[in-house]
Amino acid sequence: VVQTARYSEILDKRAAQGVLCGMDADFIKSIYEHIHEESVRQQMEFMNKQ
Repeated sequence: VVQTARYSEILDKRAAQGVLCGMDADFIKSIYEHIHEESVRQQMEFMNKQ
C-alpha cells in the first residue's frame, strides 16, 4: 500500500538532508525512488508466490 503523501514527505525530507550534505536533491530522490521500486517489485513477487 502506497501512502502518496507520506512517500512525498519522505522524499522531500531526505532530499533536503542530502542538500545539507552537499548533494543534489534530484540525485537523492532518484536513489529513494529506485529503492521504492525494488521494494514494490519484491512485495509483488512475494504476493504472487502465495
